Amino acid sequence: MTMLQPPPEVYDLFDNILVLDKGEVVYNGPRTTLPSYFRSIGYECPPRKDVADFLQEVTTHLGPRYATTSNDAFSTTVGNRPTSAPEFAAAFEKSSIFHTIISDLNKPETLSPSMLPSSTESKVRLHYTNCLRVVFLRTWTASLRDIGFNIARLVQALVLGVIVGTTFFGIGRNTDVAKEAHLVPIKVSMFFLALTYQALTTISTIDTSLKLRHVLYKQSAYHFFHPSAYMVSDAVVELLWSVPQLVLFGTPVYFCVGLYPSVGAYFTFVLVVYLCAATYALVFKFVTMVSPDAVLAKVVAIFVIFLHIVFSGYVTPAPQIPLLWQWLYWTNPLAWALRALVLNEFLSSTPLYETMVPIGQDVWARVGSSALEAYGFTTNAAYIPGAIVFLVGAILVLVTGTTLAIQFVRFRPSMPRSDLKSSPPLAPPSQTGSATIRIASHDLNNLPFQPVALTFQSLSYTIDIGKGKNKTSRQLLKGIHGCFQPGSLTALMGSTGAGKTTLMDVIAGRKTTGTIEGDLFVNGHPLDRRTFTQVSGYCEQNDVHEETATIREAFHFSAALRLPSDTTQDQRQSFVDDILDVLELTPRANAQYLTLSQGERKRVTIGVELLSNPSILFLDEPTTGLDSRAATIVMECVKRIAESGRTVVCTIHQPSTVLFELFDKLLLLKTGGELVYFGDLGPQSSVLLEYFRQFQGLPPMEPHENPATYMLNCIGAGTGKAKIDVDFAALYRQSDLAVRNQQLMEQGQELVPLRKNAHSFGTQFVTLLQRQSATYWRSPSYNTSRLVLMVVVPLIFGSVFHGMELTTSMDVLSQLTFIFVATSFLCISMMTTSLPFVSQGRNVFYRERQCNMYAPAAHSLSLAVVELGYSVVLSSVFVHSFYWLCGLDGHYTRAWLWFWAFMTSSVLLWSYIGQLLVFWLPTPQMAELLGGGLASLSFIFSGFMIDVETLAVVWRWVYWISPVHYMLEGIVMAQYHHQTAPVVDVLTKTNVAIRDFVEGFFNHTFSPDMIGRNMVLLWVVIGVVQLLLLPWLLRFFIYCTSIFNPGTVTLVLGPPGCGKTTLLKHLAGILHVKGNEQVSGSVTYNGCKPSQVDLSSLAAYVQQSDNHYPTLTVKETFEFSHKCLVGTVDPNDPFAVNEQHMVDILISVFGLSECADTIIGDDMIRGVSGGQKRRVTVGEMMTGRATTLLLDEFSNGLDASTTYDIAKAVRTMAEVLEKTVVMTMLQPPPEVYDLFDNILVLDKAYLHKSSIFG
Repeated sequence: MTMLQPPPEVYDLFDNILVLDKGEVVYNGPRTTLPSYFRSIGYECPPRKDVADFLQEVTTHLGPRYATTSNDAFSTTVGNRPTSAPEFAAAFEKSSIFHTIISDLNKPETLSPSMLPSSTESKVRLHYTNCLRVVFLRTWTASLRDIGFNIARLVQALVLGVIVGTTFFGIGRNTDVAKEAHLVPIKVSMFFLALTYQALTTISTIDTSLKLRHVLYKQSAYHFFHPSAYMVSDAVVELLWSVPQLVLFGTPVYFCVGLYPSVGAYFTFVLVVYLCAATYALVFKFVTMVSPDAVLAKVVAIFVIFLHIVFSGYVTPAPQIPLLWQWLYWTNPLAWALRALVLNEFLSSTPLYETMVPIGQDVWARVGSSALEAYGFTTNAAYIPGAIVFLVGAILVLVTGTTLAIQFVRFRPSMPRSDLKSSPPLAPPSQTGSATIRIASHDLNNLPFQPVALTFQSLSYTIDIGKGKNKTSRQLLKGIHGCFQPGSLTALMGSTGAGKTTLMDVIAGRKTTGTIEGDLFVNGHPLDRRTFTQVSGYCEQNDVHEETATIREAFHFSAALRLPSDTTQDQRQSFVDDILDVLELTPRANAQYLTLSQGERKRVTIGVELLSNPSILFLDEPTTGLDSRAATIVMECVKRIAESGRTVVCTIHQPSTVLFELFDKLLLLKTGGELVYFGDLGPQSSVLLEYFRQFQGLPPMEPHENPATYMLNCIGAGTGKAKIDVDFAALYRQSDLAVRNQQLMEQGQELVPLRKNAHSFGTQFVTLLQRQSATYWRSPSYNTSRLVLMVVVPLIFGSVFHGMELTTSMDVLSQLTFIFVATSFLCISMMTTSLPFVSQGRNVFYRERQCNMYAPAAHSLSLAVVELGYSVVLSSVFVHSFYWLCGLDGHYTRAWLWFWAFMTSSVLLWSYIGQLLVFWLPTPQMAELLGGGLASLSFIFSGFMIDVETLAVVWRWVYWISPVHYMLEGIVMAQYHHQTAPVVDVLTKTNVAIRDFVEGFFNHTFSPDMIGRNMVLLWVVIGVVQLLLLPWLLRFFIYCTSIFNPGTVTLVLGPPGCGKTTLLKHLAGILHVKGNEQVSGSVTYNGCKPSQVDLSSLAAYVQQSDNHYPTLTVKETFEFSHKCLVGTVDPNDPFAVNEQHMVDILISVFGLSECADTIIGDDMIRGVSGGQKRRVTVGEMMTGRATTLLLDEFSNGLDASTTYDIAKAVRTMAEVLEKTVVMTMLQPPPEVYDLFDNILVLDKAYLHKSSIFG
């Protein structure tokens, strides 16, 4: 395993420890011999120092403080005391432990290679049919539980079906031959709309597919199932969901429009639309698997739809499509489906279509056939079943293609980089070996602030659970009191679920739901939230920042908006520099946030809040994700902030002894939200220990025990049960300490009211505008993809229509259609591509708004201004190329100018609509779904597909609010109202002026007098949308020689960037080597090379992130993993374990029995806690028969108790099942450290040269 901060009780679970530093092996051997080894080379862990923390620091510039006072212990063994990573490695290679490893490697293998899975065996355990069944049930269950999305798309299908049906109500029942000439293009538009609506709405599946892609990568890498089994199951589930969706949409459309009343014709209509929708759903699945991110996937998907629309036979009749593009017409699912629907209707035996009309001298033809030929469609009915066959074949091809993409295409997630030069010494090492860290001196107290004493009494918090009759309440906090005083550093501690973060959120005003009772006072006066937010800072546990900004830019942004307006530029610059220095971020100050390591990101979060110069600072788990050295530096900095007179409050899970004793006060909660202790810690926790010493039956603290761990164990919140069976909360309420604490509730100086925002609106706007501009400029995938669309779309249309002369009404109609399709398509593109991009910054906005960093209007306006500039450029590129390449009117300058003006306004409007949807709706997926529906409605009622006079009266109001209507009317009238040249009407065979034909096509509802009015109305809509928006390689070098034995647990230690994760991935056979990365040396498994065994069966790598299906329960996740990894259990197999029995064992061992039937959940779906989710991640990979378990930083974000529980469970499974376990951790507490058998210590990455495994 790899771990960041293993507490002592977790450390003690391990058999072996591997310590890395700068890619060098500092130590690799039994945990029990580690202290004596380091004494032999001149270093010793102090009595009140966790061994894991000691190992993190001993190879750094802090190492001399741990030097022994006498050289006798090591001078004869290794010579001079090592001080650098190469010297530590050289010392280890001279040790007896190293020579033991070498001798063990040279011994004959004790385990037979035949016991390992052969690389020639089938890597998937289940038979294909069983695999298909298991995967299908998992996919169907997960899909079925996404209730919100399922209801939304079914309701949307029904609503839009009713809207489309009633919009085109009764046009199929027309009996007037003369009127049919006007209704034929409307009917074709209706069929086209029914098909494209399905294509547009299925784009919403891209977000879900991308979200689950990393789950698929993880499970397919370990051969849970055949990729084809997954793809077939996914396709079947999608097909099943499409059935009710298409019936709900297609039925009202068919019968309201009044299409041919035949059972066969109805089912043909629904089947063709169904197969077309399913085809495009699979097209987008394929696009998702071959695209690196959501933005590019959306762009590719939109471009595919665009090509299919242009060459569907709707924009340009099939006979007029150039030979260059004919292949796309005949391989186009939309073209086949549209042709089938048109033939299904116009070749029917409807009396109107059977009517014979003259089409020339003594030449008569059916009305239906004549209409088909006039609009470029064939009259061969064989194309109807041909379309069904083609669409079924397309589905099979797409399933196959996506399966191959799953198997051979991989996109690695963008991982934060570590910078090997990011942590230089801040001060010379102590010459005395003092245990106090010295930080370079910076004056953080030169900006004025008002000291704040925060008092709370009888504070309770209750939430409602369930709905309706099942609604109950749960009290999370019960009568808590306390006083946070200026100059003090207070720790909020307790077991997981005790209410630490809840208490801090209630005090800080972060809770927006539930019932809060009790009193809060600031300096003796009732707390005023509007004032309090200006003097307080809150560091969230999750690091949410603008990813493209550099550290210095993020700090300057916070300082510019949160420091008082009278702070000078020099003062702000100095304050920023000081914070960069104390957080060790100066060398990385110009690095973008997305390139930072996890520890660096945490320091950025703290720095951003410190730059508000708060009087009171709240920090939620500030050391989570940091190694012990980085955590100590951060907490030393926080301590200095408190010593400057500020009030500082932290929640913290697993502090080492050194970190714990940095705090002045402790507020301890027990499970259930009751107060157990509030008071001083005292020197070396003496006051706290004296308080617990009064309770008879509690054992004394061991000499090397962490007082934080001891205290939690006493009340039953640690790694074991309570030492005595008493109610510590009741004992505290009756204690003298509680009485003394009441005396702290004194009045103080009144808090001076501050302005709601420290800076003027203009300052906020300019600062936000600068950041938004940098964000847009540093997002090439977003802007480049949009620019490519603006260039490629005109080129494609130009290749089709360049040089086309307007000689017939069909030519004019084709030109009208491609103007409508091109402009509408690009509007949809701007909205769709903006959704994932804007979503990335939404959480940043929410965090900053909670801090009252700026007014919402400043954010909205800055985003609007930046988008305005890009929209002008993008639309100008499009118009300049599209207008001239497609042969539009070049003799009338005003037509070109109006085209540019309307196009720019519409592109901007739809980008703003995308922003609005992101901030209004809970998920991007919902925004995508609703956005597709809004776009469909706007285009339906634009006046092109059906004019307002033919439109049903009940929907005419939508026509008048559709922005596409105003854009289209302005562009069309400016383009055609002055063209009087005659063309031949293909239906009546008479000449008609271009202007008259266009006006007749729109039933004389479009007027050139409305061009200016439409432009004004478009900008009015833009303003309304804004008002609605307002309220809201690194090269790794590791030199490593090691042997890991079955039944042992090894801890790998080292600072960030030393190569711990790289080592584990190399052992697991999943290290991707690219560019100038190098791997040399050998790895063996029971003497076998990796190519001779199936590594995916042998080794299981547990990654740092928790990727699961959010709608599956814990037990269902374990059962699915076990079925896939074990396959069919052979009762005669001596190694076989009953499936249900194994799952139950794991659930019990990992402490998940209480939540076994709870869904896992995610950011938007409530599920298990973070600690429980981490247990699921580890346990999931142990359900199979992998003999080696590699855990990478499994303790991130977990408290000491949960970390210990997981490490203990893993150790138990390792001993019982004789598995080999290797973990990495940054900061293991002593109790966790003691769980390990061997320790491997690494320092900075130099060369991944040799890792030997046995």
